[in-house]
Amino acid sequence: MKIQTEKKNARRRVKKKFRESIFKKGECLVFKLSNGDYCGAFVLESEKGTEYGLNLIATTRIKSKNKPIVKDFEDAGVHFSMEETIAFKNESLSSKYVPIAQIHWYQAQFFKKAITEFEVIGQLKVSRTFDSSKDYQRFSNWDNMPLYLDSYYSNLEENKCEGNLKLKKLRKKYWL
Repeated sequence: MKIQTEKKNARRRVKKKFRESIFKKGECLVFKLSNGDYCGAFVLESEKGTEYGLNLIATTRIKSKNKPIVKDFEDAGVHFSMEETIAFKNESLSSKYVPIAQIHWYQAQFFKKAITEFEVIGQLKVSRTFDSSKDYQRFSNWDNMPLYLDSYYSNLEENKCEGNLKLKKLRKKYWL
């Protein structure tokens, strides 16, 4: 037998907090690697007034000693990495490595805790709309961008990955 007693106070409802994304759609971002080189990232989408305030960001192949300019982003390629995919085929498990574009969603609530300093150097038009529930359903931490690229460039021969996708294709509404 359970003994029940009434609670003194009712539970308070937790109000959902709505956030704005950190960066605006189309902004060109630069950040530094541990060796002082600059790398570029591009904002493909930004959510306004949502629970997470997500930004969809593509890491580019831009890497230089000098700070990139907007013109560098116009012809930039998206960075790719080799990632393992696992599949079931004829009741057996198989895996292979395939090139995956480094395009991830980033949450506004974790930006303040990031140690990476991002600088907006300009903006390009993006006519395509991306949806976090359908497009590029990969999420990452803000500091993973430079950490990943530091690791990638520290052993370039082993990590080199072929993948060909230009930012200008992602920016257009219909690019097939």
